[in-house]
Amino acid sequence: MRIFAERLQQLLSYNEIENANIVAEATGISPSTIAHWLSGKSAPNFENLIAIAEYFNTTVDFLIGRNDDFLHVPNSMITLGEEEQKIFYKLSKLNLDQLKRVEGYVDFLLGK
Repeated sequence: MRIFAERLQQLLSYNEIENANIVAEATGISPSTIAHWLSGKSAPNFENLIAIAEYFNTTVDFLIGRNDDFLHVPNSMITLGEEEQKIFYKLSKLNLDQLKRVEGYVDFLLGK
């Protein structure tokens, strides 16, 4: 249970999520359940483990300590550095309207 709690805390920190209620709301998992996981009092069932992995775009293997690669990166992105992977991860959380705004800003920065 300890390794899952550590990994979940690492993902929250990496994604700059200070309130786990955000994760609870997005995954349908109760905030008290997530609090119990973070304190190491309990561990998620398989269904919740998958929901957490999908939310953070990571693998169940990472969450349970079988590997240390917390970003689930498609093979086409393997050559990207850590900062670029962070950006792509954050982009994956945006809706279509937000992505269009980002694209417009990138075009502006590139002088297009």
